[in-house]
Amino acid sequence: MSLSLDGKTALITGGSRGIGRAIAERLAADGAAIVINYARSEQLAQEVVKAISAKGGKAIGIQADVSKPAEVRRLFSEAEEAMGGLDIVVANAGVHIEKPLIENTEADYDYIFDTNTRGGLFHIARGRPPGARRRPHCRRFHRRYENAFRQHVALSRQ
Repeated sequence: MSLSLDGKTALITGGSRGIGRAIAERLAADGAAIVINYARSEQLAQEVVKAISAKGGKAIGIQADVSKPAEVRRLFSEAEEAMGGLDIVVANAGVHIEKPLIENTEADYDYIFDTNTRGGLFHIARGRPPGARRRPHCRRFHRRYENAFRQHVALSRQ
């Protein structure tokens, strides 16, 4: 089933690989202009941008760490400036650390929580800077991160 998203713009956090990339490519195939957010891998983000552009779509990549409120505000500002507004925001970014629980530090836990929970549910939900041109019908979608704390299960298997 296809949905026409012509004239719409979507921002996908964590859109450079995996499920985020699939979401970006599907929304682009349905006609949306795409903003790919990435934290570290510009090369992967540019591959998605090129893949979407090669199929006639419009896409850009913007680096920002969604665990940091100031970077989320910058992400929204740059996306809205480049695209003229946002209609869809998909909070897809997520991280995990693959090591036994006993080896995790507080900093590891903070990194996971700040990206997966605080970043997706708090910063992205409130990321729009005052006066931004978010369209009134903008919709936000949040993915759950069932595997976000996968390393905790790893401890029980050892």
